[in-house]
Amino acid sequence: MKDFEHLFPLLFPFMFVGMWFFVLRMLSIMSGWTKLAERFGTTETFDGSYYRFQSGKMNQVNFSSSLEIGVNAKGLYLVPMIIFRPFHTALLIPWSEFQAEAFRIFFFKGYRLALRSFPGISIQISERTFEKMRGYVKLNAASKQESDDTQAEALK
Repeated sequence: MKDFEHLFPLLFPFMFVGMWFFVLRMLSIMSGWTKLAERFGTTETFDGSYYRFQSGKMNQVNFSSSLEIGVNAKGLYLVPMIIFRPFHTALLIPWSEFQAEAFRIFFFKGYRLALRSFPGISIQISERTFEKMRGYVKLNAASKQESDDTQAEALK
């Protein structure tokens, strides 16, 4: 036991890094990022409007202020900030994959982006983030009506 006390300061950085990589791998699997990367993973340099420190939720995994989101005619570009990037390949998901639906939870208004090819995976983003891509994403008809109704009420 006494030997371990002397070795602990030397071993701790390796244990920490190992745990960090383990957690990132689990988050990648739980969020669905791993499945999306098989089809939409990209190594291309992104060319388009680019926003850092964005938030989103994939399945039950929150990416609070840690996403970098890009928008161009090809699709939605997603990648976590550098410290969260292991096991999270950059994604470029074509707009044709998305169906957007507005939702509201208490005071939070946002959009759920369902993916046609991956029914079990959705991306939830704030209304403010959605505004950056509104021209590209097809809104669900019921959701659009709800959004129009909400805007009409706000104008009254």
